Order: sequence, then C-alpha cells, then structure tokens
Amino acid sequence: MCVPSRVIPGSLVLATTAMTSTFILLLLSQAALLLQGLPQATAVLPQSPSVEATSLGCPEDADVYPCKCTVDDTTAEIDMDCSGVISEAELRRVFEADFLFPDLNKLVIQGATNDPVPLKTLEEGTFGLVSFKHVTISNTDLNSVALLAFANSFPTIETMDFSNNHLEFFPFEFLADCKKLTTLYVQNNELVHVSLLHSESLLFFDASGNSELKYEDEVFQNAPMLQDINLSNTNLGHITPLTFAFQQNLKTLNLQGNNIDYLYLDALKFLSSSPITVDLDRNKIGTVEPGAITGLQPGSTLKLKTNMLTDLPQTVWEDIFIALRGTDTIELDDNLIECACNIKWLISNTDHMNTLKDGNECVDKTSIHDPSLINFITQHC
Repeated sequence: MCVPSRVIPGSLVLATTAMTSTFILLLLSQAALLLQGLPQATAVLPQSPSVEATSLGCPEDADVYPCKCTVDDTTAEIDMDCSGVISEAELRRVFEADFLFPDLNKLVIQGATNDPVPLKTLEEGTFGLVSFKHVTISNTDLNSVALLAFANSFPTIETMDFSNNHLEFFPFEFLADCKKLTTLYVQNNELVHVSLLHSESLLFFDASGNSELKYEDEVFQNAPMLQDINLSNTNLGHITPLTFAFQQNLKTLNLQGNNIDYLYLDALKFLSSSPITVDLDRNKIGTVEPGAITGLQPGSTLKLKTNMLTDLPQTVWEDIFIALRGTDTIELDDNLIECACNIKWLISNTDHMNTLKDGNECVDKTSIHDPSLINFITQHC
C-alpha cells in the first residue's frame, strides 16, 4: 500500500524562513552592541634587542653627568666618556649611579694637549662595581693610579692606554691578575721605574718618552708573549745582556733616541721565531762587540742611523750581514765610518751590498755605495 508523501504548505515554509532570518539579525545586532562597549585593540610591534638594550644599558643622564653613557645599537656594548670630569671625587660619584649592566666596554677620559683634564689620582673604589674591557686616559693631569683602582676590571681588561699624562707611579704589579690584557701604553709620562712585568697575555708595551725611566735587567723575562716593545726616548744608557732574549714572539724593538754608546756581548741576543725590526737610530753607539747582535734572520731589519760608528770590523759585522741577508735590511746612514781598505770585505760582496741600504755612512758623508769609492778601494786595497 502506498503512503502518500506529506506536503508542507508554502505559507508555512515562508514563515519559518522569515523567523530564522530575523533571529540571525537579532544575534548580529546584540554582538555589535557588545563590541561597542569594548576598547579597540592596538597593534603591538616587538622591540629590537638593540633598542631594549639602549633603554636599559645607561643610567639617567643626570646621574652620570658630566660623563656621557652610550650604547652601541648593534653590539649593545656600553661606553662611558668622562672627559668632562674635574676630579676623582666627581668620577667616584658618577660610578655610584645604578648600572643595571655593570660590565662596560670602554672608558675614555681624554683631554687636549693644551687643555688637559684636571684629574690627578685614581683611588681604589673609584669605579664602584663597574668593569671595563678598554680604558683610555690621556692628556690629563693624572700622576698616580692605585693598585686596586681597576680591581673589578682585572678579569675583563684587554687594553689600557695611559699615554700623555703626568704619571710618576703606575702599579705594574697588577698585570699578573689581568689574564686578557694585551696592550699597555704608558708613554710620555714622568715614570721613573718599571717593575718586573708578569704577564702571559701582554703583546704590546710602550713606555717611550719617560725621560728618567729605570727598570730591572729582568723586566721582560716573565712577559714571554710580547711582540712590540718601545723604550725610545727614555735616556737609556746601556742594554744589559739577554734583556730581550726571552721574547720568542718579538717583532719590533724600538730603542731609538737614547744614550746607548756600547753594545756588549749578547746585548741584543734574540730567540724569536719571527723577523724582528730593531731600531737603534739616534743613539751614540760607537762600539759593537763580537756577538752583541745575534739571532736575527732574513726578513729582520737593523736600524743604526745617526750613531757614532767609525768602523765595521769584519769579525763583528759579517755574521750580522749574513743573518740579515736581503734588500736594504741594514741601515747605517749618518755615521762616522772611515771608508777605506777596512771595508773592502763589505764592498766586494754583492749580497752584503744589497743588504746595506744606500746612505751617507762615511765620515765625509759619502755613501759606501758610491761607485768612485768602490773603484778606489778595489784598485788600491
């Protein structure tokens, strides 16, 4: 038996559809009303680390005045320029400020030659809890630095430049505690003494321009990594044998502008595996003993311009010329050498003549390379 399908009247369908639409509209209206009472959302962009670091790295400007604190946008390293300070007390007040990150990168206190910073001393505790990697204090009235002035920086310090001040005392003893220190400049001060240097990391040492400087004969023996030593213009009168023999990485030794008059056996004995430039210009050297200069090698350079050499004995100099065989690696310009048969051993050797840089070595300001001189010696000696 077939059951007829149920037929829904059209009017009822239309009514149901209308009710559903009305209900949806009511729901949307209610949602709109609710949303009108809520605060509008604001887009939040994440800050870059450099901006965040910049805002956190420095205290308030007023707290560190007259110093200026800056933060590198790329590395977030914090630097302090305190060139405007007038005393140690003012510097101490500055570093009582709240440094959220006390591991600073650089400290600079730098005046001008005709306008030095009037800072005179650095005492223990001056820098509070702050540490530095690099310190430059130059063109100031600074005359002394306490042993523990930079105590917090001992584990971090890499370079220290104390050039062009009035330092009479410097605590070289703390170098032993600075395991990362590579560079120490104390040139152009008023230092009278350098104590024994103890450092396994120091590469560059400059004490030039301290006109009354004195030091023990073993001053460098416990600083074996030194590559560059500058003791020029210190009124140095002699070189103690083996003074520089323990620097096996030495590359530059600058002793120019001193009062050295005699080079004794082993005075300049080198054990370095690197070619070395030895600068003895503008001294008073008149005598060089056999074996005074040894250990140099091809690539090294020996400068003895403006001295008082009167002769080049073959027993002394031939080994030096052989060791320095090269082009213009020995410089003897502006000496007082008697250029006659005594230098025939030199002019008759092409390698030696290539090694000797052309200059006015002879007492009459003639060059040993002068063809007329060479011909005369060749003909008559």
